[in-house]
Parts: sequence; structure tokens; C-alpha cells
Amino acid sequence: MKHILFVTILITFSIQAFAKFEFKPLETWFYGGIQLGKSYLKTNEDLEAGEKDGYQYGISAASFWEFEDFALNVASSYYYVNFQSEREDNLKFNLITRTLGIEVSPLWAINKTIYFGPKAHLVLTEKLLVGPSDKENESKDDLTTNKILGLNAFYKYRYKEKDIRFGAHYHKPVDIGDRDVNIIFFSLELGRMLEI
Repeated sequence: MKHILFVTILITFSIQAFAKFEFKPLETWFYGGIQLGKSYLKTNEDLEAGEKDGYQYGISAASFWEFEDFALNVASSYYYVNFQSEREDNLKFNLITRTLGIEVSPLWAINKTIYFGPKAHLVLTEKLLVGPSDKENESKDDLTTNKILGLNAFYKYRYKEKDIRFGAHYHKPVDIGDRDVNIIFFSLELGRMLEI
């Protein structure tokens, strides 16, 4: 009964919000830049050498639809993710993924300068490797995943008719078995290069 009441309230508020929502964006821009961060993996799976950490870095391109108090960020990125373990029980792993991903992120806006919100990220090419697997990362079990949820936050700074956008991001891969992965990274992007 509580779940039904919660869903009913959520739907009611959503309908009221969308009734007032103007679907035509005020501005649309393209951004491009770099990202750099740290990745952490913990596992309770046997024979996987326990905790691992590493780096994520890559390049990204994004389209940014700006509304009155809301924005939509749709981004594509090509990135490298690494989880490397210490030697444990004569095991040591270095899990490397190089892949292309696409994500959609609805963002709340504060003074058209700060933006934050959730995101859904889909890995398109080589799946994210979170456990020992075959060379092509084609494992059908929870050693790989192509589904990531997360959060985005951006600070937009205007400089000489261009935008500089600083970002902080959190990635949480899902469907990975008895493992816990957290990826935190930062981005720097240039925007307002092309208006449509």
C-alpha cells in the first residue's frame, strides 16, 4: 500500500511539473573536452585478488539543451578504465577497458551556472571489465557490464564569448555480481563553439 501511495504522489507531481514545462530549449550548444579520474573496485568473489584501483581518462563530446530551470546533457565519450590489484595469494590482476559510451543526464539549473542531476550511461563497444575475463571482454556473466548509473555536476564559466565547463562525475556500474565499483572523475570542456 505504501508503494502504491508513493508512486501515485510521484506521478501526480510529475504531471504537474510537465504541465508547466516548456519543451522548446532556449539554447543548444556543443561541448568537447577531456576527463580524468580514479576508479575503485572491491570484490568478495574468490580468486580475484580483492581490492583494485586505477585510473579513468578519455575525451568527450556533448550536446547541451538549456531550458528555463532545467537542462539536458547528452554525451558520448571514448575512455580508458583500469582496475589493478596488489598481489594476493599469488594472484595479480590488471583489468583494462577501452570503450565508447553514451549517456543521458537531466540536470537542474542554478542561476544558469551550476547544473547537477542523475545520469544513465550505456557502454557501446567493449564492455566494462570488472573481473578476470577473456581478452575481448565478451563474457556473458557478471564479469563485464554495459550498464552504468551515476551523477553529473557542472560549473559553467563564460569567457570571451565561449563557455568553459568544469565537471565532477560519479559512475556506478550495475549487474556486476558480488563486486562494488566506484569511479570518480573530473572533466574540462570547451563550449559555445557551435550553435544550432
